[in-house]
Amino acid sequence: MDFKTQFGKNKFVFAATLAFISASLESSICIPALLDIKEYYNISNETTKLIMSINFIGLALSNLVFGSIGDYFGKYKSLMFGMILLVISNLGCSLSPNIFTFLFFRLLQGVSSAAPIVICSAVIIDKYGLKKSPQILSLINGIITMCLFISPLIGSWITKYVQWRANFIFLLFLSLIALLTIFFWFKKINNINSPVRNIHSNFFKSTLQNFKFLFSSKLYFLHAISWGCISSILIIFFSYLPFIIKEENKLHLSIGEYQSIIMLIFFISSLITSNLIKKLGINKISDYGYYFIACSLFFMILSILSSLSFILLFIGIALFSVSNAILMGIIASKALSNAKKLTGLGSSIHIPDQDEFLII
Repeated sequence: MDFKTQFGKNKFVFAATLAFISASLESSICIPALLDIKEYYNISNETTKLIMSINFIGLALSNLVFGSIGDYFGKYKSLMFGMILLVISNLGCSLSPNIFTFLFFRLLQGVSSAAPIVICSAVIIDKYGLKKSPQILSLINGIITMCLFISPLIGSWITKYVQWRANFIFLLFLSLIALLTIFFWFKKINNINSPVRNIHSNFFKSTLQNFKFLFSSKLYFLHAISWGCISSILIIFFSYLPFIIKEENKLHLSIGEYQSIIMLIFFISSLITSNLIKKLGINKISDYGYYFIACSLFFMILSILSSLSFILLFIGIALFSVSNAILMGIIASKALSNAKKLTGLGSSIHIPDQDEFLII
C-alpha cells in the first residue's frame, strides 16, 4: 500500500488523513508562539501554561462525547459539526482581542479536535473492516508522526517571519480544506451516515447501554487494554526522558534529538508495516510486532543490570517504537471490529492515550 494507491485513487483516505492532521497539529504549532502570545497579552507564566492545559482538558473531555454523538446521530453529521467548530475556533484564536477570548477559543479548539481524531478512526473501520483498516491506520499513523515532527519547525518559522497569529491562520486554512474534502468525499459513503441507536431510547440512555455492551465484550476489552498499554510505554519514556538524561554525563545528543530519532523510527516502521500487511497478512505481521516487544524488554531489563544503562534503554525503546508502529493499527482495528457498530464510542474510549502521544 503506497501513497499513490491510497491518496491518488482514494479521496476518502486523503480526506480522513487531512482531518487527522488538522486536529493533531493545533497544539504542536502553537507551542513555538507561546512566548510571543505571553508578551502580546501581557500575561503571567501561569496564564501562559493555561493556554496549553485548557486545550488538553477540552480534548480529553470531548473524546467520549464525540464518540457517542457519532454513533447516535451518524458519523458524517457529527464529523462535519466538529470540523465546523474547529474552523471557528482557529478563526477565533487568530482574531482574539484579549486573553479571555483567546482561552475560550483554545478550549473550543481542543473540544472540536476530538471529532476528527475519534470519528475518522471509526469511519475507517466501518468502511474497510479488519482486513484493510490496519494498513490504512498504519499509514496514517506514520504520516501524522512526521507532521508532528516538522510542525514545531513550521510554527517557529511562521512566528519568526510573520507573527504568532499567522500560526492560527495556517491552521484555519488547513482545517477549512479538511472540512471541504469531508463534505464532498464522505457524504457518499452509506455506512457512515446511518446512526446506531434504538429509536425508543434517548441519547443518554442509549450511550449508557452502549457502554455496558462494550465493556461486556471480552474481546473488545482485551484489545482496548492492549492498545492503551502499547501507547503508554512511549508516553512514559518521553515524559521521563529529561530526568533520565540529566543523570547521564556522557551523552552527546539533546532531549529533542533523542525524541526525534524515536519518532523517525516510528514513522519509517509505520510506512513499512502498511506495505507488509498486504503481502504477509495481519497474523504474520503481528508476530513480528510481538518479537520486537520481546527484544525491547530484553534490552530494558539489561539496562537495569548494566553500566551502559541509557544506551541499552534507548535501544529497547527504539525497538518498542518499531513494535508500536507494527501493532497499533492492528490492535486498534481488532478492538473496533469487536465493538460491532459502536465504533465511535469504541474509538473514543482509548483515544486519550493517542492524544497524549500527540501532545508529547
